[in-house]
Amino acid sequence: MIRRRLYVEVRITWLATLSRRIAVFALPVVLLAIVLHRFGLVEYEVAYVTLAAGLIVELLGILVAIAAFIVIWNEGLRGLGRAIGALVIGLAVLAYPAYEFARGVNLPAISDVTTDPSDPPRFLAVASARPSGANAIAYPGERTARLQFTAYPAVKPLEVDAGPDEIFNAALSMIERRGWRVLDSVTPSPVPVHLVYPQNRLIAPKLRAFVDFVTPRLRDTLESLKLPDGDAPANDTEIP
Repeated sequence: MIRRRLYVEVRITWLATLSRRIAVFALPVVLLAIVLHRFGLVEYEVAYVTLAAGLIVELLGILVAIAAFIVIWNEGLRGLGRAIGALVIGLAVLAYPAYEFARGVNLPAISDVTTDPSDPPRFLAVASARPSGANAIAYPGERTARLQFTAYPAVKPLEVDAGPDEIFNAALSMIERRGWRVLDSVTPSPVPVHLVYPQNRLIAPKLRAFVDFVTPRLRDTLESLKLPDGDAPANDTEIP
């Protein structure tokens, strides 16, 4: 007896295989760009270009996967699992950037924010270190302040229970840990604080109670800052 074996050729569309390869290739490119930027190993321009390239390639993988679905539907070829895998990887990678892009479209086009729009910080040393085509270092003005308040209401001064020296040293320590370049470093000088009130008339009970309450606390706070003797606050809080 002669046995015959029937061989059935299983055809897999090359588009499904290609889409999966593209999606898998783009994934480490995107992750590499994020890691390099997060740890400051490359300039942000290089990181952004790498990230954009990875996202574009991932988008290409999605388009190839959609083409594979069409071929599988029309010709009955196999490879559906590969195309679905490429589509899932691509959508997972592009989901968060697409969300941020959609949210950014509705935000105002401002290049500077500050916690004090009425008296923004003045950048002097950084002016010479910036390229000629960079945006202006001066705060744009009241219109930008209104746009900032509307779009970023959480940007406001941070109040902490610490002296100027402590805040300065903490900020300097963080800068050193991150490896940022310091263009100019000026230790903040202590500023004397006075409690001034009129003494040429009868003191109201509320004012007297406030002065008695705040004077020892103000003196203890200033002493903890270790002000020089010449900068000690004047004795404007004594009641005759």
